[in-house]
Amino acid sequence: MVQWIVSERRGESVIPLAFWYLSLLGSILIFVYAIRKADPVFMLASVLQCVIYVRNLMLIYRRRGRLGCGPACRRTLERGGRRSTGEGGGVNRAKGETGDGPGRRL
Repeated sequence: MVQWIVSERRGESVIPLAFWYLSLLGSILIFVYAIRKADPVFMLASVLQCVIYVRNLMLIYRRRGRLGCGPACRRTLERGGRRSTGEGGGVNRAKGETGDGPGRRL
């Protein structure tokens, strides 16, 4: 609960991405088990956990620029930088290069 509040205040997740996917998977499995046991309290608890995990994944992907963040972008974000959203999307069309560094071609 504390981690969720901190993430909401900061506007980003402070836990590794794999943690959220594994937690979401675990909550889904617990939900299936709760359905089998017909326990509404257990079902509600696991659904609420899923909501928190999905929200944190949304915060992560929003910060990374929605799935379009490559390795160079991630390194910049990890150092506290911002993703460039300039015109052309980081592509030098005249040279056929992408914004991922020299020598990279489309």
